[in-house]
Amino acid sequence: MGRYKQTIQDELDKAHFDYAECKIEQQEFLARITACGITLPQDIQEHIDNAEEARYEWKVSQHNTKF
Repeated sequence: MGRYKQTIQDELDKAHFDYAECKIEQQEFLARITACGITLPQDIQEHIDNAEEARYEWKVSQHNTKF
């Protein structure tokens, strides 16, 4: 994988992790993924769906560690 492509992938991964861990809100997440070149509505929706699922799982795991 080229250096540029790896940098974009790293930025996308960071956006997903930050959103999943509730460090950023959805508008910031959208800004980050569009800055990485994700512009098609169906691609944006796929990233949002994946991030929402990861966020839900993170919240459940946080809840489970408290009890």
